[in-house]
Amino acid sequence: MIGATSGPAARAETDPHIAPPLADPPGRFFAVLVGVSALMAVFTAGFAVHYTQGYLRVRAGKDIDEQRATLLGVPFFKRTFLEFNERLARTLPRGSKVLVEPKPQITPDGRSIWQYTGQARWFLYLNHYAYPARVYVRQPELASGTLVDYPRWLDYHFLELEGEDGESLVARDEAAIDALGIEYRLRYPVTKRFLIDRVDLAQRVDGEWVPIELAPRIGSGPTQAELDAEAAAEALEDEGGGA
Repeated sequence: MIGATSGPAARAETDPHIAPPLADPPGRFFAVLVGVSALMAVFTAGFAVHYTQGYLRVRAGKDIDEQRATLLGVPFFKRTFLEFNERLARTLPRGSKVLVEPKPQITPDGRSIWQYTGQARWFLYLNHYAYPARVYVRQPELASGTLVDYPRWLDYHFLELEGEDGESLVARDEAAIDALGIEYRLRYPVTKRFLIDRVDLAQRVDGEWVPIELAPRIGSGPTQAELDAEAAAEALEDEGGGA
């Protein structure tokens, strides 16, 4: 006959008021967990010190515009983009409805190319910085700018509108443009750097898009040194694999 011992475990099997003894905790697992947590805390503290030193060295004591000018890696703080929005505000009547579209780059051999990089999502930034102009886009359900939707949004403009069903898609979009009363169209190249001289601006007149000029620059605009600094920052981002 085989039975349980008379120790605590045996009594727990017959006495509902007695719980079985707990197993020993996995000491090695908890030791590793504590070590990893401590290491992450050190990294967090290091980053905090790094960014605090950067702020004190570069941005402390400056107004908001001067601080933004130091953030060369932020697309919507780039001087050319800020200059464009200032000129756009002087070009369009307040509250204008603007259709914003991407356009590809044309290579010397005539090919159309574009970048899926997130830093070329100028339509998102224009939606905020072009205010009080009201921005509209084709396929708004794909215009979130996420890693999933953004390539599909570009493909709609560059592939689907040029495909077999392109004519019907264009006709559908044109009907929506008329129904919404959209008066202007802004087409920008899909590049990491905002290229003012390659932006196309047009006004809708009798169902046709008629090119118009952007308001002239006030002052000298960004200096060459500032543009070189932005280019250097972009080069560092490219080396680091930034999207």
